[in-house]
Amino acid sequence: MKKYFIFIPIVIALLVAIIITIAMHVDTFEIMTIPRSYSFASTYSDDDEMDVYVYVSSKNSFVVKKDRVSNCFIKSKITSDELKIDLLDITDCDEKIKVYGHYFYLFRFRFDIAFKTTSEYELAINEALLTLEYDRKEISLRLGSFYYYKMPYYGDETNTLIVTSLKPVLGYIGENRTISGIEIGLRNNSSSDITITNIKLLDPNVYPSLSEVKIITTQTSGIETISSILGYNYALKDTDKGEGEISLLIEKKGTVNIVVPIKYLDDYPINTLGFIISYQVKGQDEIIKYYYDDYVFFNSMKETYDESMITISTYENN
Repeated sequence: MKKYFIFIPIVIALLVAIIITIAMHVDTFEIMTIPRSYSFASTYSDDDEMDVYVYVSSKNSFVVKKDRVSNCFIKSKITSDELKIDLLDITDCDEKIKVYGHYFYLFRFRFDIAFKTTSEYELAINEALLTLEYDRKEISLRLGSFYYYKMPYYGDETNTLIVTSLKPVLGYIGENRTISGIEIGLRNNSSSDITITNIKLLDPNVYPSLSEVKIITTQTSGIETISSILGYNYALKDTDKGEGEISLLIEKKGTVNIVVPIKYLDDYPINTLGFIISYQVKGQDEIIKYYYDDYVFFNSMKETYDESMITISTYENN
């Protein structure tokens, strides 16, 4: 009988040790995002939806529980710029990958950008973060670049300039397919000559090389590169942002096809892009703007990654 009394304290001590160990154990999970370029251009009355793909090491982490999210923001890592967005849903993509020895499950976070304005609005963030506020903590995920532009209308009010065709010249940033140039067909719909004075690309990660814009007489094929079109080796990456100038005459009722080469500041591929063409009608001082929204140039965009591009963060699951 005494043996049992000896074992009882030992068993109790073991149980207490197990309980303390369990209580002290911290359940953690990891999150990863692949930085890319996010660009949106729409009219004052339009709402926009944004998808962000997030890799999470545990399907049971609080980060994928929609009902625990209280607020969401797009914020700059460098400045005080921010934009509030609303979470619509979180979807399990049923995809599992292994990155540097870590297993991750892919989730799609869908957001509504319901920003209302009655004047032109531009928000350009080169180092953007997605900040998610939960009931107990805040999580910030690296997005890449973010651009948001609100315009009064598509086209221009005068109906002078018409875009007759639009197609991409494809290229690669690393192993990722992207847009290396834009082929634009333009028609002067008026009875006066007009002069194109500027082309603005609606993305903070890219800019047009205006001094290298080329007039073409026949449409490009899908296999031509920007280098073959220009006739010399063209570098997509350039951090100097030397856009150059353009002064392109389109005669009255005339048409022209041009290729606009694109330069990249960061290694973020894009498959959508909006732009603004500024021009003057002969004999008038006013600068007229033609607005084009974020056109989808191709649907499938393979995303590869390397260690320098991704950030894996560890959080406690509570």
